[in-house]
Amino acid sequence: MELKKLKQDVVNQILNSTVANNNLNILWRPHNYRLKIPINCKNIAVPKVLFYRVKYTERTSKYTIKTFKGFTIEVNPSSIIIIYSSKKWYNIKGTIQEFNIKVDTLVKEIEDKCISKAKEISKLWKLKADLKKKVWVSHEDAVKGEEFLEKIDSTLVIHHPVFTKLKDYPFHFKSPEYLKNFINNRAIENVAPAIIQRLDKFTETLELEIYNKKLHQKVLESMDRSLKKFSYALEHLNSNILKVKYKGRRLSGLEKLAIKL
Repeated sequence: MELKKLKQDVVNQILNSTVANNNLNILWRPHNYRLKIPINCKNIAVPKVLFYRVKYTERTSKYTIKTFKGFTIEVNPSSIIIIYSSKKWYNIKGTIQEFNIKVDTLVKEIEDKCISKAKEISKLWKLKADLKKKVWVSHEDAVKGEEFLEKIDSTLVIHHPVFTKLKDYPFHFKSPEYLKNFINNRAIENVAPAIIQRLDKFTETLELEIYNKKLHQKVLESMDRSLKKFSYALEHLNSNILKVKYKGRRLSGLEKLAIKL
């Protein structure tokens, strides 16, 4: 096993025993989730009878339904985009693992709801949606109550590939994975000294073990060479003894063969 992988195993053990026991208490709001599903429709036939308002934008050939059973739907000749918006904040308490599971579970529920709405609008508008090629095109994962973020000046405006911070607004991460990575990394920072200390001890132990194994291998190789030399010397001695034993005598075929062997 490589040293790098062994070190990672040690880190994982520490995280499972320490970080996983750090209790969280933060607020999370998934908002503006956009699920894009490809379609192939040159001419979209909007049903004549509708129970919702449809806005058409000629410049982009896009139909927008803002109140389709709590979702916003955009339809254009190449795709359907299902938009999930919410003002609900989820109070997540528990361990890091529980936090990750909670986020993954809610994101899956949102995705299932988006897919359900895509199927409904596809059936009503006679569209052929390729659900196998669905892809998330945007997320806004707002968070409150995280110790480090709460200390940052609320009037700051920050634009970053991972998150956005507007004046007097909470941080918005651009995907639930970015949010989970941030929370997990913050937890790791809290136990970083313990990780470093354990890794140092682990490295010393591992290096000593490797040295002992190499030393053991050298001893075995030396013993093997010695045994080969001893075997050769023994054979040579046995041959000389036979030669002396039969010296001056007329040897039979078997005796000559014994000396050669």
